[in-house]
Amino acid sequence: MAARPDPSSGAPRAPGARAAGGDPPARAEVISLRPVEAGPLVVSGLSECMLADGTRIPIRGTVHLCRCGGSAQKPFCDGTHNRNGFTGEEPAQPAPSQAGTRRYEGRGFAVHDRRPLCASTGFCTERAPEAFVRGREPWIDPNGVDEQALKQAVELCPSGALAWSAAQEKMGRHPAAQPGLQVLRDGPFCVSGPVQLEHPRPPGDPMRFTLCRCGASANKPYCDGSHRVSGFRDES
Repeated sequence: MAARPDPSSGAPRAPGARAAGGDPPARAEVISLRPVEAGPLVVSGLSECMLADGTRIPIRGTVHLCRCGGSAQKPFCDGTHNRNGFTGEEPAQPAPSQAGTRRYEGRGFAVHDRRPLCASTGFCTERAPEAFVRGREPWIDPNGVDEQALKQAVELCPSGALAWSAAQEKMGRHPAAQPGLQVLRDGPFCVSGPVQLEHPRPPGDPMRFTLCRCGASANKPYCDGSHRVSGFRDES
């Protein structure tokens, strides 16, 4: 059954699921994301969503996804934001720009890093631990691992904080992606491809960005990595 909003609570009913695997989510014509003030993330135009456990569910119509971190039906909203004091308060600051990028030179290529966009998902440090070391300065050593392995780790970054380029290029490259939304286990919503985000502060990278679902980010609606220190878990 497709996830549809419950008129009485604004929460979708539990959807049916099918096994993970196969091709990436089918492309929808227009995917619209609307963070409701002190409420859920309203999503329309999405044909399929990948959950934290790898299951993919077909979507029809509009779904409401939890942003407060307290729903017992994660990632779906169950109205808990009305009871747990979630405000959705957002900072009065512009989205990070390309000007904040730091470049790390390697042999024949470079890694570009925009720290304000980082969602602390850990893909880079887990996939290429010799190249990405927290607490080291510089924390990125492009020559620490095989070039292909490093590029693959960079391209897994869901927030748009990391990119790579050839040595002569000024701007970083990002992999092409189909529009979609994935729920990261104990972490944010990972958005890819061209989508319509109804928010006055556009994402730092419109082709890939992360949205907070733990309720603790100081940069709502975007993820700032607070799920790692707030104790957020998918299991309620």
